Amino acid sequence: MVKIKDATDLMPIIKKAAKALYGEAIHNIRILKADRIPLFHEPKEGWIVHLQFNDSRYEYDVQMDIQIADGRVTRSIELKRQELTKP
Repeated sequence: MVKIKDATDLMPIIKKAAKALYGEAIHNIRILKADRIPLFHEPKEGWIVHLQFNDSRYEYDVQMDIQIADGRVTRSIELKRQELTKP
């Protein structure tokens, strides 16, 4: 795993985690917000990242907690899953 220096290091980790959780068909991965915070009342710091992506059927809003020390995703929460409208 890799130590995260700043927010620019988050995208490769997020892409890998999102594809592992939701499948290789996802695309349009966007970071909406990233905040650096202490994690779970421990002496570890991390990032809370809100992201959005979609596949051929749904658009997803997800929150991930990522540790700074090693780049591990410690929690992933699906906030919203919305079916895409077909024209």
